[in-house]
Formats: sequence, C-alpha cells, structure tokens
Amino acid sequence: MGRPLAVDGEPTPLTGELDLEDRQALRRVAGLSTELQDVTEVEYRQVRLEQVVLVGVWTEGTAWQAERSLVELARLAETAGAQVLEGLIQRRDRPDPATYIGSGKAQELRRIVVATGADT
Repeated sequence: MGRPLAVDGEPTPLTGELDLEDRQALRRVAGLSTELQDVTEVEYRQVRLEQVVLVGVWTEGTAWQAERSLVELARLAETAGAQVLEGLIQRRDRPDPATYIGSGKAQELRRIVVATGADT
C-alpha cells in the first residue's frame, strides 16, 4: 500500500513507521481509554450514592404545598448525588429547638432509617 497523498499531491510525511492515519488512530484509541476511565468513575460514584431520608417541618401553607416542598428537596438531593429512600413531613407551629421534629416523629424517623438502611 502506498503512502497517502497530502493536499499538494505530495506523499504525507511519515514519522518512524507510523503514517498520519495510524497516528490519528492511536490518538482515538487513547481518547477512548480516557472516556472509559471517566465512565468507570461515574459508575463507581453511582454505586456509592448516599442513601437518605428527608424530613420537613410544615409550619404554614397547605399540605399540598408542604408535599411539593419535600418533592423539590428530594430533587435537589438527587441532583447532589443522593438516593432518596423516604420522606417525612410533620405539621408544627415551629421547629422543636432540640430535635427540629417532635420526639414521636424522631422515633418514627429512627425506625425508617433502620428499616431502609439509610446513611442519613
């Protein structure tokens, strides 16, 4: 097989034993290797998603608004790389200063975390 011709009709220069086409093919292979490494890193991160249970305190507005707020929080958590396992909403006039949610809801949250294996 002859050497390929450049734009001016002259043979393309060779570098060592590899012509331009072979060198470009090697670059593509190297690029694929980098892409594969990137995909592997993404897959590894997906395996290690933090599993969470979300908690919201509903102080004003309707129950529908509180649920929409929790859905928005879930989307934000997923965007940040978490896997949302469950969500709880508690109606209170104001958050409890000690636990944010009431002690009964805190016990319910504890049971859910244990049952689902959530990280947080």
